Amino acid sequence: MVREATRTREATATTGDFFGQPRTLTILLYWLGADTAVFARDVYDLARIDMTLAGKPVCQFLCARGMLVEDPALHRDADQVWIESVLAALPGPVASEVRTWVKVLREQGPREGEPRRYDSIRRFLSNPSPPSPPGPRPSV
Repeated sequence: MVREATRTREATATTGDFFGQPRTLTILLYWLGADTAVFARDVYDLARIDMTLAGKPVCQFLCARGMLVEDPALHRDADQVWIESVLAALPGPVASEVRTWVKVLREQGPREGEPRRYDSIRRFLSNPSPPSPPGPRPSV
């Protein structure tokens, strides 16, 4: 399998698509075995140890051969992660209400069938302030 990865890398090097590190694949297969499915989390954890090891290209190679077990937590939407972090900082009842509000905004956008974009929601959530009370404006 490592030979196949090396051949794949050499074949695609001319097109600019560099496969990555056969060394990463060698380490994984040495520890886990060549007949074992590899968890995506293990690949990325190994790649964090050394800058010369590649995570994404190895995952792509293994996925193409049906040997990769995907980890949905690795593919979370950055906007959703940000919203969840904002909600975590809010008190429970408020977070529940804001979560419902975000869900409604994502389902009902400015036009029928078009969800509100995350950058709009981010603007709303990044500058929360209570509405100003009705009444006369103070003189300046």
